[in-house]
Amino acid sequence: MPSEYFPFGWNLSVEPSRETIVNEAEKRRSEWREKRLQGHMNYVSQWEGDFGFDHYAAGFDKGLTVALEFFSKLKFPSKLGFIRQFASECAIAYVSQHGGSQWQWEYVDGFREANDEFSDFVSYIIHVKVQQ
Repeated sequence: MPSEYFPFGWNLSVEPSRETIVNEAEKRRSEWREKRLQGHMNYVSQWEGDFGFDHYAAGFDKGLTVALEFFSKLKFPSKLGFIRQFASECAIAYVSQHGGSQWQWEYVDGFREANDEFSDFVSYIIHVKVQQ
């Protein structure tokens, strides 16, 4: 992946290990997805229309998978940069296979929300460990 997608990182000079953080995030995947999906559903229900919540959930899963890969596989643990651009590229590929291009925005939102959730999780862990 091009380097412009990961210009930000964390200093992980403290425990727990990257592997532990990734494993904990995987354990929380369903919980995070359901929490964020429910928030999304509550927000968009203000408007009438059809929505593709399955596309949001698929975007969330892809976004978290990408966040975990960037965090665990690079030399330095990194956050994903240019999230909207990267999510849009993934969404185009997704809707070309699954249809529902009118809900591409929901895929992108789910992708972005997953990255926010994981970023908050890692930042919290690092902050707590540094404070100890």
